[in-house]
Amino acid sequence: MTDLLESLNPVQRKAVQHTEGPLLILSGAGSGKTRVITHRIAHLIHHHRVSPYNILAVTFTNKAAEEMRARLENLIGPSQLWVATFHSTCAQILRRDIHHLGYERSFTIYDTSDQQTLIKELIKTLQLRLNNPGPVIGEISRAKSDFVSPETYTQRAIGFFEESVAQIYPMYQDFLRTNNALDFDDLIKLTVELFEANPNVLEYYQDKFRYILVDEYQDTNRGQYLLVNALAQKHQNICVVGDDDQCLPAGTLVQTPDGVTPIENLHWEDKVVAAAGRGKTLTAQVSGIHRKWYEGKLVKITTQSGAILRATPNHVLFSRLSNAPDLHHVYLMSKRDRGYRIGVSKGTRSDGFKDHPLQPGVRQRCTQEKAEKVWILKTCQTRAEAQMWEQYYAFEYGIPTTVFDAAGHNFLIQQNQINFIYKQIDTASNAKRLMRDLYLFHDYPSYRPKPISGHKSPDRQIVNFTMFSDKRLSQRSPWHAHRVSLNTTDRELEKHLQSQGHHTRTGRRNTWRIEKVRLDYEDALKLANQIAHAGGGLEIQSSAFLVGNRKYDFQPASQIQPKMYLATERDGELVEDLVESVEWEDYQGYVYDLDVDCLHNYIANSICVHNSIYSWRGADINNILDFEEDYPDTTVLRLVQNYRSTKNILEAAYHVIRNNQKRKEKQIWTDNKKGSAITLHEATEDIREADYVLRQIREWRGRGRKYGDCVIFYRINAQSRTFEDALRGANVPYQIVGGIRFYERMEVKDIMAYMRVMVNPADTVSIKRIINVPRRGIGVATVQKIEDFAYDEGIPLFEAIQRVGEVSTLNNGAKNKVREFAELISSFNANDPPSRTAADLLDRSGYLQALR
Repeated sequence: MTDLLESLNPVQRKAVQHTEGPLLILSGAGSGKTRVITHRIAHLIHHHRVSPYNILAVTFTNKAAEEMRARLENLIGPSQLWVATFHSTCAQILRRDIHHLGYERSFTIYDTSDQQTLIKELIKTLQLRLNNPGPVIGEISRAKSDFVSPETYTQRAIGFFEESVAQIYPMYQDFLRTNNALDFDDLIKLTVELFEANPNVLEYYQDKFRYILVDEYQDTNRGQYLLVNALAQKHQNICVVGDDDQCLPAGTLVQTPDGVTPIENLHWEDKVVAAAGRGKTLTAQVSGIHRKWYEGKLVKITTQSGAILRATPNHVLFSRLSNAPDLHHVYLMSKRDRGYRIGVSKGTRSDGFKDHPLQPGVRQRCTQEKAEKVWILKTCQTRAEAQMWEQYYAFEYGIPTTVFDAAGHNFLIQQNQINFIYKQIDTASNAKRLMRDLYLFHDYPSYRPKPISGHKSPDRQIVNFTMFSDKRLSQRSPWHAHRVSLNTTDRELEKHLQSQGHHTRTGRRNTWRIEKVRLDYEDALKLANQIAHAGGGLEIQSSAFLVGNRKYDFQPASQIQPKMYLATERDGELVEDLVESVEWEDYQGYVYDLDVDCLHNYIANSICVHNSIYSWRGADINNILDFEEDYPDTTVLRLVQNYRSTKNILEAAYHVIRNNQKRKEKQIWTDNKKGSAITLHEATEDIREADYVLRQIREWRGRGRKYGDCVIFYRINAQSRTFEDALRGANVPYQIVGGIRFYERMEVKDIMAYMRVMVNPADTVSIKRIINVPRRGIGVATVQKIEDFAYDEGIPLFEAIQRVGEVSTLNNGAKNKVREFAELISSFNANDPPSRTAADLLDRSGYLQALR
């Protein structure tokens, strides 16, 4: 074992020797991450006597799993260690425990080809105007990845395509269930549901997999994240390895000490001007630059002073409501025990007290109804326009306009009737659809009441995270420090937080509070998250004192409305500026964001902005970025020495990757030689690109190189055609690496379908694939008559095949052929070794003879 450690660099050695508690390893290409994982497992087994049975190593591809397994066998020999993909891991878990969900353990797993066959049949049955099953499969896959049930999807469906999928999805899922079949998305989804519904099953696997290692963690989606998180919660010995290198448009001018600089021209460690609190600004250092290609909507915000900012909808700004008596707002309001409603309010309202100043209308409405949050949907010039939009949103999205509480209103409708409305309508799902369409974010309302909960407002248990809240400044504290606080009357919550180590003190009006000041932004935010987590998942309200004593809420650009206040820079200070207009534009190009040390904001086109919030489909980069929040005791190590590439390649890669969206800073280095210079050739079309590559190959060939020394990489299979045409035309020999995968070959899929039916006779799709393969005279009409018989009798298709003698619509010749097929399937023993079964099947079915 000592020799193994000596072969590692210092950071790799630390990663291998870290055994207990969460570990995050940030690695670049060629930095030896697979070596670290395998050596770490070997170290656990040999040095700490951990049983291989208690270790789970998860990868994304079968190839990666095979490579890791081979390396481990060289280190520790054959073992019971689980090294598998996410889907394979879940399949093994479900083979043992899926009966808890009402399935048989002999379930079939449908691949894409099986899905296409099934979806085509459903499209035909439903007589839908859809030609390609591919988009339907993709949409259902996305729904399952997001844990959206067929019923919920149907409620949210908008437009022809989604409404068509809404008809297919429930039937598709019912078919799978009836046929004891799963698709690939079900494997992870059902495993998570199995754990949630059966704590004893979860605990069994938590104790089995006491040590968990996950490769390529940045590529995990929501389901994979939930799966890993569930397994790791008990022992928290989880090690994840990933590369986090995976917004404002180009031309945005960022304020620096030397004037303004386009955001795309900034570099790591450059200085920028940032808000320091209460009107002040300071110089801060850029610690990260993120760049991403973006095609979509930009929000164009123009202020009264003439500042113009374009930003992606999710880019966070700082804003506050103003009194605007000449305007009317259409709003979405939420209350936990009711749901969501749509309403209209004047820009300014009185709270009923003569000596009180006027308030923004939505604020007053929210307070009156003891609501939790409110989002402004539309700002209108007249009440008539506002009422039109109110009715549109209400009818389009199925959200009531009825007030939450009848008290204080002269309404004929009674409170119990109001409660009935909100109980019958799923306003939460409808509101989620509205928010998605209008780029609204649930965690960033336009306004929420003062977060002090009591007997009248029990829902207002909010953790406040307030930037620049402390009024004091000093040499040690050049910017205003940040405050984290919680204020409520809930004594049970107080006892719970005290038991978690949080000090509380007495507040006003029979309340208690937690209040902490932190100079470091990261420390303050981490503390806010810890309190929120200890309190059972409390929400966090984020704000900042940017101008004087005025507090600005964190607000995505998509939610900025006319007449809101923003903070803009003028002569080195921050001042208030009213939003004049908000417009939407289409954009295609790169967008950028900055990480700014300590202050976490910067001045873009004179407007103070924060960072972006992201919500991508599929792989969620936030899983790796938020790992330290999920596991507060995480150790973070960075593998930055590259063993594969030349210095030139690494330098070029870093200058590209350092601008990518959301990453934790690391720069890969190598002891290797500088290497050849990199050439960039831009072709105007694909044919000219292929001709250029061909010329390069001929040139290398003329220097004595072999054709086998050359390799062409392309992104997708469709791009190979022009290269193949060029190479064939020049008589250059070539070989396509990859091609049709083994399990996608027709003959392999046929044999697999046979074996599926032997194990799971309920698998209708597989039966219909092989009932006439090789040809045995059982045509489509015969199969349809058997299906009709099965439907009339209410029995599975294979049982109908076994009872073919009772199918009166078939002649004796057809019955005999079907009977022979049934006898062939039944003659095999599902418990025989697969290799022997496959060999016998090829011979006795006539399949091998047909191939000849």
